[in-house]
Amino acid sequence: MAAALESARRRGSATDEVRALRELAELADALGEAGRAEEHRAEAGRLVVLRGGLPTPHTS
Repeated sequence: MAAALESARRRGSATDEVRALRELAELADALGEAGRAEEHRAEAGRLVVLRGGLPTPHTS
Protein backbone atom coordinates (compact mmCIF):
# COMPACT_ATOMS: atom_id res chain seq x y z
CA MET A 1 0.00 0.00 0.00
CA ALA A 2 2.88 2.37 0.71
CA ALA A 3 4.11 1.72 -2.83
CA ALA A 4 0.68 2.64 -4.22
CA LEU A 5 0.75 5.88 -2.25
CA GLU A 6 4.22 6.75 -3.53
CA SER A 7 3.20 5.93 -7.10
CA ALA A 8 0.12 8.15 -6.84
CA ARG A 9 2.27 11.00 -5.55
CA ARG A 10 4.81 10.60 -8.37
CA ARG A 11 2.02 10.58 -10.96
CA GLY A 12 0.25 13.53 -9.35
CA SER A 13 -2.98 11.58 -8.95
CA ALA A 14 -4.79 13.11 -6.00
CA THR A 15 -7.66 10.67 -6.40
CA ASP A 16 -5.36 7.66 -6.10
CA GLU A 17 -3.41 9.30 -3.29
CA VAL A 18 -6.59 9.85 -1.26
CA ARG A 19 -7.69 6.28 -1.97
CA ALA A 20 -4.35 4.91 -0.77
CA LEU A 21 -4.39 7.07 2.35
CA ARG A 22 -7.89 5.89 3.21
CA GLU A 23 -6.84 2.27 2.74
CA LEU A 24 -3.79 2.84 4.93
CA ALA A 25 -6.11 4.30 7.56
CA GLU A 26 -8.29 1.18 7.45
CA LEU A 27 -5.21 -1.02 7.79
CA ALA A 28 -3.95 1.02 10.73
CA ASP A 29 -7.36 0.65 12.38
CA ALA A 30 -7.23 -3.11 11.88
CA LEU A 31 -3.80 -3.17 13.50
CA GLY A 32 -5.04 -1.13 16.47
CA GLU A 33 -3.06 1.98 15.50
CA ALA A 34 -5.80 4.56 15.92
CA GLY A 35 -3.42 7.53 15.97
CA ARG A 36 -1.78 6.50 12.73
CA ALA A 37 -5.19 5.88 11.15
CA GLU A 38 -6.30 9.38 12.09
CA GLU A 39 -3.12 10.86 10.57
CA HIS A 40 -3.86 9.14 7.26
CA ARG A 41 -7.49 10.29 7.30
CA ALA A 42 -6.47 13.87 8.11
CA GLU A 43 -3.96 13.90 5.26
CA ALA A 44 -6.58 12.54 2.87
CA GLY A 45 -9.03 15.20 4.05
CA ARG A 46 -6.49 17.97 3.46
CA LEU A 47 -5.95 16.75 -0.10
CA VAL A 48 -9.67 16.76 -0.79
CA VAL A 49 -9.97 20.33 0.52
CA LEU A 50 -6.93 21.50 -1.47
CA ARG A 51 -8.36 20.03 -4.66
CA GLY A 52 -11.83 21.41 -4.02
CA GLY A 53 -13.20 17.88 -3.89
CA LEU A 54 -12.32 14.87 -5.93
CA PRO A 55 -14.09 13.34 -8.89
CA THR A 56 -16.39 10.49 -8.05
CA PRO A 57 -16.06 7.25 -9.97
CA HIS A 58 -18.64 6.67 -12.68
CA THR A 59 -20.97 3.76 -12.25
CA SER A 60 -22.42 1.86 -15.16
